[in-house]
Amino acid sequence: MWVIQRVPVIDFPYETSLVGPLHGSQDLLFPITFRWESAEFAETYILEISNDSVFSQPIFSVTEIDTNRYILSEIELNAKYFWHVKATNYIGESDWSNTWIFCSLTSPDAPVLLIPEENDLVYDSTSVAIFSWKSSDFAESYNLEFSDNVDFNNILLSVNDITDTTMSIDILNLPNSFFWRVNASNLAGKSVWSDYFSVNKTTVSNENIGELPTAYSLKQNYPNPFNPTTKIEYKLPQPSQVKLEVLDILGKNVTTLVNEQKSGGTYIIEFNAEYLPSGIYLYRLTAGDFTQTKKLLLLK
Repeated sequence: MWVIQRVPVIDFPYETSLVGPLHGSQDLLFPITFRWESAEFAETYILEISNDSVFSQPIFSVTEIDTNRYILSEIELNAKYFWHVKATNYIGESDWSNTWIFCSLTSPDAPVLLIPEENDLVYDSTSVAIFSWKSSDFAESYNLEFSDNVDFNNILLSVNDITDTTMSIDILNLPNSFFWRVNASNLAGKSVWSDYFSVNKTTVSNENIGELPTAYSLKQNYPNPFNPTTKIEYKLPQPSQVKLEVLDILGKNVTTLVNEQKSGGTYIIEFNAEYLPSGIYLYRLTAGDFTQTKKLLLLK
């Protein structure tokens, strides 16, 4: 008597189809769950993630996944990734699935402060000063803090959810010397705090002060940012040949505001930039052996 045994038919596994994250998904937060269709004859799966579409050097590869999903808790953050999957069994492997793209959302970079710098902050009788910083990659908003010490363990003022990179602040109730810093936020989290700048308050004067200064100095222009005019104050402790010039960010002369012999004293000059495009400029004072350069920001 013959006994017939049924032997399961085993073949190379079929190619799988990707399920999610969907092709072209943006701003994904970790952990990310990768899912694909179960493939016929598959025993395990291989998942690869790469920075390029040909997977020349996959940055992540995991084998022997015994289910049709895999949870990725972290990866080196980047703007764009490519991923695909293939099925395996003891006979061999399937072809790779189609390749899909996803973009991870990274925590933003720390902002870089622009103005006011580590210099006197000049403000007018309204006591409103403008604080500005460079935009951060991946940032959705910014948080601004003021403190009376470099450790920021005593916060004098905090402004959150700022969607611009410039903020007008009433500094009337802040002390004469204070520190400020900024961080950036998005759904993935917050950046580290920027470096801090220290600020000393002073008041704009439109008159040549009678008392002779004791040292050369160049003040921060006010207002800053400005459009299209701003004032620049400088001090001379003695008669000097003075050159005050405005430069572009590459150091090329844009205009010369002063180029003459001056008596000792305090001077304020108005700079009109109506003919210049928006951007960061430099202004440089040369008087005797003294030279100092500062930044100004034109926003139109």
